[in-house]
Amino acid sequence: MRSLCWIAVVVLAAAGLGAQTTVALVPDRDNSIFADSASLSNGAGPVVVAGRTNHQGLRRALVRFDVAGSLPPGSRVLQARLEARVNATRGVGRPATLHRVLASWGEGTSSTGVGAGAAATTGDATWVHRHFSTTTWQQPGGDFVAAVSASAPVASVLGSTVWTSPGLAADVQSWADAPSANHGWLIRVDETLRSATLFASRESATPPRLVITFGPAATSTSYGTGCGTPPMTLAPTAVPRLGDAGFGFAIIDGPANGVAAIYLARRLAASPIDLGGGCTLLLDPPALFAMIAARLSPLAPIGLDPGGAGTIPVPLPSAGSLAGVRIHAQATVTDPASSVGFRTSNAVSLVLGF
Repeated sequence: MRSLCWIAVVVLAAAGLGAQTTVALVPDRDNSIFADSASLSNGAGPVVVAGRTNHQGLRRALVRFDVAGSLPPGSRVLQARLEARVNATRGVGRPATLHRVLASWGEGTSSTGVGAGAAATTGDATWVHRHFSTTTWQQPGGDFVAAVSASAPVASVLGSTVWTSPGLAADVQSWADAPSANHGWLIRVDETLRSATLFASRESATPPRLVITFGPAATSTSYGTGCGTPPMTLAPTAVPRLGDAGFGFAIIDGPANGVAAIYLARRLAASPIDLGGGCTLLLDPPALFAMIAARLSPLAPIGLDPGGAGTIPVPLPSAGSLAGVRIHAQATVTDPASSVGFRTSNAVSLVLGF
């Protein structure tokens, strides 16, 4: 049985693809909210603050990144981490936790470089308001998921606190898929003891960074129509995710007990090529012949069952470097009842991915 690993290596050599991409985003908004007043904020200041102070109570920070506007549609997030520089802290080593925010909030022009807050301006988030002074949180202190998306110890001054976890990556993926649900994270620093921490904000020279590593999504698309009545159909058994040892191609509505082969090519034909008997070639002939000459096509033949169905297993390699490779497939099956002695299927275009 031929493996798509061999085929993908040939395609990669020809196309020079890079599979994974890493981008670093800065926030498109951030802010701080202060438990001791419903009218304090820090939308435009050089720091955001989180934790407990000696006398003035709790502070929480808010931060949001434009994820969907920074990743290609359909991207799969493989890893994500958030980095925030510590400008001052009473909480070195204390847990700083990220929580997914459930409602929109704003950033006004209030500004201070310390942890006491400034008078909120129109649209600012405060302890009571999502958007000062017209829209309130359902719960004072912010509407957020209680479960922690990621936790990290507060770094020393001038160091960076770095959060990374599967939960953080899942948040980023959800925002890539559903931008309207992206309200960012709320940052809490150990609220049981004195722990107030000033993180550099997006207005500073060292803004927070969200570093995302992503790759293309696995996809499959059908082109054209098979011949016969009903038309013979080729379909993948699943989306072509790298590392799927159970992946394969299924044929249905083929001739009973026919012998099937699946041909592969790097390109589709510009238009269907008539083969007679109502059947067409949907793969680009030069690309098809190149695969055949390289002994990468066809995949090992199988016999269909009396119902005209069968599956060819094609385990997919787990190598992430193969993400983004595109391969086209079309099946042929022997058919003595056909005027040309065979039948063809539709074509399937696969993009290997995550």
